[in-house]
Amino acid sequence: MINRHLIGAVACAFFLFLAQSFVMIKPRAQSGTFTSVNVATGSGPIAVAVNPVTNKIYVANADSNDVTVIDGTHNLTKTVAAGSIPEAVAVNPATNKIYVANNEQNLCRQ
Repeated sequence: MINRHLIGAVACAFFLFLAQSFVMIKPRAQSGTFTSVNVATGSGPIAVAVNPVTNKIYVANADSNDVTVIDGTHNLTKTVAAGSIPEAVAVNPATNKIYVANNEQNLCRQ
Protein backbone atom coordinates (compact mmCIF):
# COMPACT_ATOMS: atom_id res chain seq x y z
CA MET A 1 0.00 0.00 0.00
CA ILE A 2 1.36 3.42 -0.94
CA ASN A 3 1.42 6.08 1.77
CA ARG A 4 -0.87 8.91 0.66
CA HIS A 5 1.13 11.51 2.60
CA LEU A 6 4.33 10.41 0.89
CA ILE A 7 2.66 10.83 -2.51
CA GLY A 8 1.54 14.31 -1.48
CA ALA A 9 5.02 15.21 -0.30
CA VAL A 10 6.59 13.93 -3.49
CA ALA A 11 4.01 15.85 -5.51
CA CYS A 12 5.14 18.98 -3.66
CA ALA A 13 8.64 18.42 -4.94
CA PHE A 14 7.49 18.89 -8.51
CA PHE A 15 5.99 22.30 -7.82
CA LEU A 16 9.19 24.16 -7.02
CA PHE A 17 9.37 27.35 -9.01
CA LEU A 18 12.20 29.83 -9.46
CA ALA A 19 9.99 32.61 -8.14
CA GLN A 20 11.30 32.36 -4.57
CA SER A 21 8.35 30.35 -3.37
CA PHE A 22 7.36 26.75 -2.98
CA VAL A 23 3.83 25.56 -3.71
CA MET A 24 2.55 22.95 -1.28
CA ILE A 25 -0.09 20.61 -2.68
CA LYS A 26 -2.05 18.71 -0.04
CA PRO A 27 -4.76 16.12 -0.71
CA ARG A 28 -8.05 16.62 1.11
CA ALA A 29 -9.18 13.58 3.02
CA GLN A 30 -11.47 11.28 1.04
CA SER A 31 -12.51 14.01 -1.42
CA GLY A 32 -10.04 13.46 -4.25
CA THR A 33 -9.33 17.20 -4.37
CA PHE A 34 -6.20 19.12 -3.50
CA THR A 35 -5.44 22.41 -1.80
CA SER A 36 -2.34 24.50 -2.37
CA VAL A 37 -0.46 27.21 -0.52
CA ASN A 38 2.60 29.26 -1.47
CA VAL A 39 5.48 29.06 0.98
CA ALA A 40 8.29 31.63 0.70
CA THR A 41 11.84 30.34 0.25
CA GLY A 42 15.24 31.95 -0.15
CA SER A 43 16.49 33.33 -3.41
CA GLY A 44 17.09 30.96 -6.33
CA PRO A 45 15.42 27.74 -5.12
CA ILE A 46 17.02 24.94 -7.11
CA ALA A 47 16.55 21.59 -5.33
CA VAL A 48 14.15 19.96 -2.89
CA ALA A 49 14.17 16.96 -0.55
CA VAL A 50 11.36 15.57 1.58
CA ASN A 51 11.53 13.64 4.85
CA PRO A 52 8.19 11.79 5.03
CA VAL A 53 8.93 10.67 8.61
CA THR A 54 9.25 14.21 10.03
CA ASN A 55 7.05 15.91 7.40
CA LYS A 56 9.82 18.41 6.66
CA ILE A 57 10.67 19.78 3.22
CA TYR A 58 14.17 21.11 2.50
CA VAL A 59 14.69 23.63 -0.33
CA ALA A 60 18.25 24.50 -1.42
CA ASN A 61 18.48 28.19 -2.38
CA ALA A 62 21.49 28.75 -4.64
CA ASP A 63 21.37 32.55 -4.77
CA SER A 64 20.89 33.19 -1.03
CA ASN A 65 23.31 30.42 0.05
CA ASP A 66 20.90 28.75 2.44
CA VAL A 67 18.31 26.01 2.86
CA THR A 68 14.70 26.73 3.69
CA VAL A 69 13.22 24.16 6.07
CA ILE A 70 9.44 23.90 5.72
CA ASP A 71 7.27 22.23 8.35
CA GLY A 72 4.82 20.39 6.10
CA THR A 73 2.13 20.34 8.79
CA HIS A 74 1.94 24.06 9.58
CA ASN A 75 3.88 25.58 6.63
CA LEU A 76 6.23 27.31 9.05
CA THR A 77 9.73 28.00 7.71
CA LYS A 78 13.19 28.57 9.02
CA THR A 79 16.39 29.28 7.16
CA VAL A 80 19.72 27.52 7.68
CA ALA A 81 23.04 28.74 6.24
CA ALA A 82 24.36 26.24 3.69
CA GLY A 83 27.64 27.59 2.34
CA SER A 84 28.30 28.94 -1.12
CA ILE A 85 25.80 28.05 -3.86
CA PRO A 86 23.97 25.00 -2.47
CA GLU A 87 22.75 23.10 -5.53
CA ALA A 88 21.56 19.76 -4.19
CA VAL A 89 19.90 18.54 -1.02
CA ALA A 90 19.17 15.01 0.20
CA VAL A 91 17.66 13.56 3.34
CA ASN A 92 18.10 10.24 5.12
CA PRO A 93 14.69 9.59 6.73
CA ALA A 94 16.06 6.89 9.03
CA THR A 95 18.64 9.18 10.67
CA ASN A 96 17.01 12.54 9.83
CA LYS A 97 20.37 13.76 8.50
CA ILE A 98 20.29 16.34 5.74
CA TYR A 99 23.07 16.60 3.14
CA VAL A 100 23.71 19.71 1.05
CA ALA A 101 26.15 19.85 -1.87
CA ASN A 102 27.81 23.19 -2.54
CA ASN A 103 28.96 24.15 -6.02
CA GLU A 104 31.62 26.72 -5.31
CA GLN A 105 33.19 25.10 -2.23
CA ASN A 106 33.17 21.53 -3.56
CA LEU A 107 31.66 20.36 -0.25
CA CYS A 108 28.86 18.16 0.94
CA ARG A 109 27.60 19.51 4.26
CA GLN A 110 25.69 17.52 6.83
